[in-house]
Amino acid sequence: MPVSSTQLSKKFQARLEICSPDTFSITPETLKGCLYPGDEECLRRLGDVLSDVMHSHYTQDSGGRKACVYKLRDYGSVLSCLRKSKDIEIREIPHLTLKVVETFSHCFVAGQWRPCRPEHLSDEDVDELITKLPETLLNSLLPFQLEGIKFGLRRGGRCLIADEMGLGKTLQAIAIAGCFINEGSILVVCPAVLRYSWAEELERWLSFCLPSDIHLGNI
Repeated sequence: MPVSSTQLSKKFQARLEICSPDTFSITPETLKGCLYPGDEECLRRLGDVLSDVMHSHYTQDSGGRKACVYKLRDYGSVLSCLRKSKDIEIREIPHLTLKVVETFSHCFVAGQWRPCRPEHLSDEDVDELITKLPETLLNSLLPFQLEGIKFGLRRGGRCLIADEMGLGKTLQAIAIAGCFINEGSILVVCPAVLRYSWAEELERWLSFCLPSDIHLGNI
């Protein structure tokens, strides 16, 4: 015999996710076997349950759903409040993910960088490396590009540059690689049609890089 909507429980799931180095979001979601009250009603209930915890702002998740954002330092308090509600099922942040973010969150805060892995470099070492780059390259960098280069150098060159097209990812990558030129050859892996473009950019920005130093190949 089918169950009518009036007989279904109006419970919902609260999905907790990291959304920045120091914040996490709570997104209401449907719960199997329950009647979803709707986004606005769920957010209202969350607000009531978490009235003792100061939330930061609202945002949207990747699916366009509204979510409330809280400081990561309040994660324990948020969990404690949510667990008191019988109408909310919690989907917590995985413990390992939470510990990693808590451990390394300072790495993303301006002025608080501390090397915490063998390949990491101090700000002093980064500044020294940057001074060795060609003056033409340095003078061409926009402030956000220079900051991106420092970000990569602090992590020993281990980074992903994910700027939009046309914002100078190639230039930043060449600058970072150029700082480690004394450690050995640079391997650039790219689509075949971009091989010559990369060769030209390397010659253009790294004045110590001669045409005879660049070898094009196929994989």
